[in-house]
Amino acid sequence: MSIPDLALAQEFARQARAIRCESDEFELLSFDQLEAEPDPVYVVDGLLKEGDLVVIYGMPKAGKSFIATDLLASCTRPGNKFAGQFLVHEAVPSIYATGEGRGGLKFRSMELKVQHNLTPEERDLIRWCKSVPNLIAGNDDPRSLPKFLNSISRRLTRDGLGIIVLDTLRLCTVGADENQTRDMGIVMNVLLNSIRETFPRAITVVIHHSNKGGTMGGSLQIAGSADLILKVTKKGNDHQFECEDAKDIPGFAPIAFQLMPGVSSALVDWQGQRVLKINTRDLKRNAVLDYLRNYCQGEESAKSITQIAASMEGVSRDTVGNYVRAAKSDPTSGITSSQIRCKDANKIVEKWWSEGF
Repeated sequence: MSIPDLALAQEFARQARAIRCESDEFELLSFDQLEAEPDPVYVVDGLLKEGDLVVIYGMPKAGKSFIATDLLASCTRPGNKFAGQFLVHEAVPSIYATGEGRGGLKFRSMELKVQHNLTPEERDLIRWCKSVPNLIAGNDDPRSLPKFLNSISRRLTRDGLGIIVLDTLRLCTVGADENQTRDMGIVMNVLLNSIRETFPRAITVVIHHSNKGGTMGGSLQIAGSADLILKVTKKGNDHQFECEDAKDIPGFAPIAFQLMPGVSSALVDWQGQRVLKINTRDLKRNAVLDYLRNYCQGEESAKSITQIAASMEGVSRDTVGNYVRAAKSDPTSGITSSQIRCKDANKIVEKWWSEGF
C-alpha cells in the first residue's frame, strides 16, 4: 500500500471511530429479535401487503390505469374482491396522482362511482391529483417528493396506511434516464426510503410502460426494487392481467378482462362479472351530448370530433361523429354547429353538417 493510500485508510479509520455507536441506522438483530417482528399484513389477500412497492406495466392502451383505479375503488370496502378473486381485508384511503389522461379523469371517476356503487363515505377515501411529483427534484422544487408527501399526509390514516398511485414513472422522473442503472437506482431508492420513512405502511403503485418487445422498459433496477410486478397486455379487445414477479406471494394465473363502454367512461369487466346489462348505445349517445352541452359552449370552446373522442374513453371518433350528426337533425337535442370545431380552418363549420364527418 502506498503512503497516500495508507494515509487515506488511516483517516477513514479515524472517522469511523468518531461515529457515535448509539445510532440505530444499522441495527443488528439476533434470530430471536427477527422472529419476534410482526408478520406482513395483507391489505388485499394474496396480492398487496403494507409497505409494498408495486409496478404495473404494459403497452399503451393495455388498461394499466384502469386496473389501478379499479383497485382503489375495490379497496374502499372490506369484503370486496379485486379482479374477482383477491379479498380486500380493510378499507384504506388512497391517492391517484397522474400526469397522463387528465382530461378524462373526471369521467373515469364518475364511472367508478356508479359501477362500484360507492357511498359518499367510500368516495371520500379516494383523492385525485392532476400532477405527479418529480422524484429527482430538489426539496426547493414545488413538485418535489417531500412536498407531495406533505400534501397527502392528511389523507392517509394516522399510522400511514394507504395506497399511493403514481402514473407514470416516466413523468415522475423528468430529467433522469430510465435506461441508466445509476439514475434508476437513485429513483428507486427515493421511492423505497422516502415514502417508507414517511408512511411505513403505505403501498406505492407505479404505472410504467413496456418496450417494443413487450417486456418492462428501463433499467433492471426498477424490477429489482419492486415487491410485486404486474403485467397488463392487450390482444384485440381482450386484455390480460398477470403476475410477472413477486417477492412474497406465489403468484397467480393470468386473469382475463375487457374494457367495456360505460355511462361516462370505459370500465373494467373482469371475465363478465361486473358489466350491467344496459343499452350502451343510448349511454354513449347521452354521454356525447352531455359533453357538448357542458364543454362546447360557443365557437371559442368548440371541439373537433377527434378532440371529443379523445376526452371520452370507450367512445370512438366514428361513434362521436354519428351521434353529433344525428343530434343536428333532432331539434330537441339543443346541439348547434357552433359547438363543433372545423377540421380545416379554411372551411366553414356548416360544411361539416352538410357533407358529414
